Amino acid sequence: MMKYEHLLGIPFKHGVDDCYTLLQRFYADNFGVTLSEYARPSKWWDQGMDLYMANAYEEGFRGVDCHPSKWQPGDVFLIAVGARVACHAAINLGDGTILHHYTDRLSERITYGGIWRNMTLGVFRHKDVKPKAADMKQMDLMDLLPANKRGR
Repeated sequence: MMKYEHLLGIPFKHGVDDCYTLLQRFYADNFGVTLSEYARPSKWWDQGMDLYMANAYEEGFRGVDCHPSKWQPGDVFLIAVGARVACHAAINLGDGTILHHYTDRLSERITYGGIWRNMTLGVFRHKDVKPKAADMKQMDLMDLLPANKRGR
């Protein structure tokens, strides 16, 4: 069960209480993962900076290349809203909802769809956040052999 109720309803203040600080707090509270602090000037995405992608790997995030049904709570959606680069992050809570903190709004839990889904550039998972046992698929090694060699 993810803890996030205490992160709802926070007023937006760029660099202090924004989508990245929400991500930092969520990961610390739920996974014990500390994400670094980065100086981020106002509208950095319009100044030739790509802070999320420039720092994602170093912070432990890896791209997730799977069907949306395999996305896990805690996966991060990097979103380009009115920008050419990802300038917004949202956290998958499961059940089709995200936790995010968008400019001039209170932090909130909403349905993942519309502009948020349409402008998503990538889905990322932290290397230290392990998949749930229910998501682990067992493989029968016989399935790797050609049908005529399986001996069934």
